[in-house]
Amino acid sequence: MGTVYAVLFKVPIREFLPYLATGLISWNYISAVLLQSPTSFVEARAALLNIKVPLPALVLRVLVRNLIAYAHSFPVVIAVVLILSPQLYSGTALLCLLQIPVALLLVSICLMPVGYLISALCTKLPDMGQVVASLVQVLFFITPILWPISTLESAKWIYEFNPLYFLTTTLREPLMGNWVGWQIWAADIALAVVGLVAAIVLAPRINRIVPKWL
Repeated sequence: MGTVYAVLFKVPIREFLPYLATGLISWNYISAVLLQSPTSFVEARAALLNIKVPLPALVLRVLVRNLIAYAHSFPVVIAVVLILSPQLYSGTALLCLLQIPVALLLVSICLMPVGYLISALCTKLPDMGQVVASLVQVLFFITPILWPISTLESAKWIYEFNPLYFLTTTLREPLMGNWVGWQIWAADIALAVVGLVAAIVLAPRINRIVPKWL
């Protein structure tokens, strides 16, 4: 697949494959959390009906599970970059990898309230899980994972208004030996604040009513 897209976008394969690998590992973590969140409460139905389990803990379980999957893929992506484009990690560029823990933490904070709200909605309306899956699939194609940003210089709005662009870029840039721009950090923080505020405001009602929906 990487070879095909490298030819289509006329990018040297040694440059494109690291770009693709770092994009996919970033996207896989984010999308997996979004796709697994709709069933996080339903899967714990027995526990929720018998003991008092904090609902955010169930979303946190989804995050941790996918962080473990991310950790398993991490060495493979690093190997791809080192083999095909070792210059990306030359000199001080190697220090960019130190951003990864902060990037993962911030992206996870952004995903936590979203996963919490999706879980609640899909507990009430199970069919919304399919809507979430379809929406994630659409966002995949308008997020620069398979295609370089340079191919849409004349239509930047396609990805600049996509919140997942900022999250994937936050995770991808350190893996590519780059420093994450302050605009990306600022966007992530804004997304985290909006999500947390929404979750905190709705949490009392969600915590009270979700057991009834089960």
